[in-house]
Amino acid sequence: MWAHSRAPTHCRASVSKQQSAPIISLFYLFISQGRCPRTPRAFFKKLGQKLLFFGGGTMGIPKTNAMRILEKEKISYEMHTYDASDGHIDGAAVARKVGMVPAKVFKTLVTKGHSGNYFVCVLPVEHELNLKKAAKVFGEKSLEMIPVAQINAVTGYIRGGCSPIGMKKNYRTVFDSSAQAQETMVVSGGKIGFQIEAKPDDLLRACGGVYADVLA
Repeated sequence: MWAHSRAPTHCRASVSKQQSAPIISLFYLFISQGRCPRTPRAFFKKLGQKLLFFGGGTMGIPKTNAMRILEKEKISYEMHTYDASDGHIDGAAVARKVGMVPAKVFKTLVTKGHSGNYFVCVLPVEHELNLKKAAKVFGEKSLEMIPVAQINAVTGYIRGGCSPIGMKKNYRTVFDSSAQAQETMVVSGGKIGFQIEAKPDDLLRACGGVYADVLA
């Protein structure tokens, strides 16, 4: 299939047998799904955009708290990477970059209740949060979004890389009920440039959340 093609220079690398095993497995996965890239360049581009986890390994990618927790809970997931060098890290832009429909990609919002407690809301990137609905879910008189400057102090993550899994504390979390209609959903991997895809119920279990309608 690639007999008359040469791998582009920037794709060439020296890998050990152990390192090459995931690449070979990914190659056969593409073939089995009828999605094998036509050229070496396309294959390595796809490999860079979609890193699959084999036996808990990440092919040298540093793990975030979110990834560690999913692996500890033995939850299967797939990691997608995207180029954030253009500064476009909003949810809609990320959905385009990872090639997913927006309804499948969810953003993580952190709120503060009238009680002073923090709460996490996970909803589709193209929708807005209804604070009154969310407050009712958490039994709060009212909720407000926390300032962007406080995200790291509260969650341990930063804007654009805030995952609902693996925050500093186990905050009460709600997933918008629209997630239940998705076979898999995508959330931040805990670092800018990384997204995690897994089954909604598995992600919900990992952060001890509940489903509820919280869309505006």
